[in-house]
Amino acid sequence: MKFKSQSVSFIVLSLSVALIHCGGAPSMEAPRESLPMDAEEAPPTNGLGAKVALGVAATVGTFVAGHLAADCLEFFGDIQVWDQTKMTGKCYDEFERILPVGMKFDYSEPRYSLTRGGEFHREWTSEFATANKYDYIFNAVGLSDPPQPGTKHKVLEAGGGNGIFATYLSQKGVKVTGLTLSPEQARVANEKKLEGVEFVVADYRVFNPNWVGQYKAVTALGSSEHVCQSVGSLATLEIDGERHNAAAYRCNAQRIDTWNNFGQYITDDGRIYITMLVVNDEREWSATDWAQALLLNRTYGGYYSKWSDIKNVVIPGLDDLEMDGEEEDLTADYHWGSMSDPRHFGNWKIEGARNWMAHIWDAAKRLPTDPHVFHRLGYHKWRTWMWQFGGETIDPLTADQVKNAPMHLKAFALKKKQR
Repeated sequence: MKFKSQSVSFIVLSLSVALIHCGGAPSMEAPRESLPMDAEEAPPTNGLGAKVALGVAATVGTFVAGHLAADCLEFFGDIQVWDQTKMTGKCYDEFERILPVGMKFDYSEPRYSLTRGGEFHREWTSEFATANKYDYIFNAVGLSDPPQPGTKHKVLEAGGGNGIFATYLSQKGVKVTGLTLSPEQARVANEKKLEGVEFVVADYRVFNPNWVGQYKAVTALGSSEHVCQSVGSLATLEIDGERHNAAAYRCNAQRIDTWNNFGQYITDDGRIYITMLVVNDEREWSATDWAQALLLNRTYGGYYSKWSDIKNVVIPGLDDLEMDGEEEDLTADYHWGSMSDPRHFGNWKIEGARNWMAHIWDAAKRLPTDPHVFHRLGYHKWRTWMWQFGGETIDPLTADQVKNAPMHLKAFALKKKQR
């Protein structure tokens, strides 16, 4: 994809979303000849109402221009304006305010039997897919092995949400340290008062020496997309005479650093289990795909890497870790979970939560400095969530549809290298 095509697409998208935010394009005054012949020309209005309207228009215009300028500085100029770490925390704070209280299933990355070609039943629920997913991970990271006498297995959940997986682990007798960028998620998780579980608001990219060698497993389920930023997505860096996409280059380095930290936290027989959405770089992307990807990056805060970067740059670049087996592609599972259950945020038919007025007031307070305003509007308008799986279908994806989907969900485990 040429840089020019990306630039034009992004500018058109930004202006379109801005118009949606402002209630559509401004209407033009009717030509004079279209007016009735006997119409009297209205006298100029210089009252208070006109001044207020002019002030509002100027404020909105400044607001729109400022946010578009910030986007251009970040994407094209490779200059950071917004703190995407904070934006990710706020994004999931907002989810926590609108999702149902005490939900029993995981909205993220369900596991049916689509991947391994097993028997599939349309009536299988999100609750089933959640339990199936957790059982699989529990066994994959070795938590089914008996712990040492008098001890319990410990898991570091990097990006632990509001404690649904931690609830499962606690019931299995596993101790959990849950990490999240969202104060709301940490509050909800800790209010469950799960035995052996503690959630803290922390950036898991920051190395913690107290965790070295303490965990049987580290899990990062759908959180690895948020460890780096989309700043420089449409800019280039020259390193040792080679040109690289600025965001991709820095993101690869950040993932290597973060996963190396995970490697120090696990025991010698421990495992790291990661699920993440990645760009399908075997598909030739259109300008629309690039625009949708920018909406996805900005709405959730983070950067979605190419799978080839993860497999060929990040994993080989790890100090003491290697793949434990092959990766799985769970794209069909994620698509089906998003489409089949009207409670899923992919459908945007969420069972509304408590205190909607507080949620609206909170959004209004953040409006002047919220860089997600236009992106979220575009995200909803153009159904970006379902775009990543190739669109909305009433049936599970076929193998060919998965192959052509813009994004893929990959799942894989890492272990310490054998010496």
